[in-house]
Amino acid sequence: MVARRSLKRRGLGVGLGLAAVAVVAVLAWWLRGRSPGAGRLPGPPGRAAHDTGPAPAFAEFVGAEACAQCHAPQYDEWQHSTHGNAGGPPTPARVIAPFNGQPIRFRDAVVTPSVTAAGAFTFTVAQEGHPLRVFQVDDVVGGGFMAGGGTQAFFSRFPDGTVRFLPFDYSRAEQRWFCNTLGRANRGSVPITPAVALADCADWPPYRILGSSERFQSCQQCHGSQVEVAFDTSSRRYETRFTTLAINCESCHGPGRRHVELARAGRIGAGVDIGMRSLATLTKDQSLQICFQCHAVKTPLEPGYFALKLPLLVDTLYFPDGRIRAFAYQEGHLSSDCYLNGSMTCAGASHPPSSRLAWKPLRLVPYALLTGAQRRPSGPLCPVRPHDPHPPTVVRHPAGGRERLPAVSW
Repeated sequence: MVARRSLKRRGLGVGLGLAAVAVVAVLAWWLRGRSPGAGRLPGPPGRAAHDTGPAPAFAEFVGAEACAQCHAPQYDEWQHSTHGNAGGPPTPARVIAPFNGQPIRFRDAVVTPSVTAAGAFTFTVAQEGHPLRVFQVDDVVGGGFMAGGGTQAFFSRFPDGTVRFLPFDYSRAEQRWFCNTLGRANRGSVPITPAVALADCADWPPYRILGSSERFQSCQQCHGSQVEVAFDTSSRRYETRFTTLAINCESCHGPGRRHVELARAGRIGAGVDIGMRSLATLTKDQSLQICFQCHAVKTPLEPGYFALKLPLLVDTLYFPDGRIRAFAYQEGHLSSDCYLNGSMTCAGASHPPSSRLAWKPLRLVPYALLTGAQRRPSGPLCPVRPHDPHPPTVVRHPAGGRERLPAVSW
């Protein structure tokens, strides 16, 4: 009996000892986890985010015409390209929409596009319950160049100095007027008919501006070159300026004044300095950043800076099989096998600045093939070379050709 009690006590002691050890181990694990950074999985390798200096002044840009003397073949190709004809002042040659006095009928308004005796293009808006308004078209963007569609948009300079988008798009392919209803009726871009109210158009009254401003919804700097918007506190109005509403050489190459000065002084070729960064020396991802400053779905982080990968988290961008659902650019490219395991850039697949056609599309392949789910394509479609493993995630949107911010983690 005594021996049996002794065994029980010994067993109880061992059990209590094991329990104490377990408690100490759990407490030590908990305290370790409470210390900053302890027990956490390491994040992906980061890249230092640094700016490349102050933004260039507006005067440092010289315009595409300054390039023509030395780069005549390239200038001629640009003049006939979609970038070279992306926009400008309204002229009979540029305007493709019918400003012929035929009314555009909404459910609650009638908009009449016409040309005045002085040659000005105007929209006259008669809306129920509102005074008659006349908007003069000061600038035009687009010309229906895109394969399978493409529209032309119209802008008017407002008394506060902003240049604002008028919500009447014209489609060359459809030969009819459209308006964007996202944010109002949420039916996307729809043909204007008597069943659509003017109030259904998301950009009515006009408030989307050219350039970037924290106060207004904006078209950023994409629909033009060297677009700048600034508020003048002395005059209490905005100043909007741009070199052109075409997409000029410096939108991609950067400011050209110093390059032109070196060329005119005969110093190009005397050393490695050509007065601007050579696009031919860019890595694959640096090249993509040039195009992604406009050709990408972006999330604004702060004025002038946009994240490229945050939009990828939005499930509405994709269909269940991985095809792109929404209007986007970078999603398919950054997920493609030709990018991940090759050296495909925007310029490698197509070269819009020198294209006399609407598009030079890459040979179509199934989505599964592009993402590597099947055998990778070979040959010229996917030229392989070493590449930067970190795709660009943040770019600084230039006022036409500023230096880009290197990729950082999101």
